[in-house]
Amino acid sequence: MFVTRPEFKDSAMTALVGHGRTYWRLVVADFPVAPWYMFVFEGQVLDSRINQVMLIAWEENLAQVIERTSDRCRRAVYRVDPQSHGGLVFREVSFLWEASDRGRSEGLMALLALAGTSDPLDSFLQPVPPEYVGKLVYRSDRSAAHG
Repeated sequence: MFVTRPEFKDSAMTALVGHGRTYWRLVVADFPVAPWYMFVFEGQVLDSRINQVMLIAWEENLAQVIERTSDRCRRAVYRVDPQSHGGLVFREVSFLWEASDRGRSEGLMALLALAGTSDPLDSFLQPVPPEYVGKLVYRSDRSAAHG
């Protein structure tokens, strides 16, 4: 889902930081599956704490990654939708929930709410009944400040 070339490897950064990671100056993200999610979190690189970005293809994978990330390191989640005319639309996610057992029985794995609302939506951005909502996985800081 990501493509790069050997000439785009950042050998100095890879050698400096290492820890089993390879650093690239350029990657190409294909979007054959929509939507994608961009998770911004604080990570440790050498002696510095910096914002890092992860692109994730499925809501349930997003929920798993967020659950493994300390609350204090979570910065933001954006839904990334490719547009038919080209380009991308980025929308901030205010809430992310696991689906309840009832929701899972309907084929749902995770539900979200976009910025400005707390109404649960499925991956097609269609409203879902409250009984489909399970455990809260993520709440944006801006949601906490306004809700």
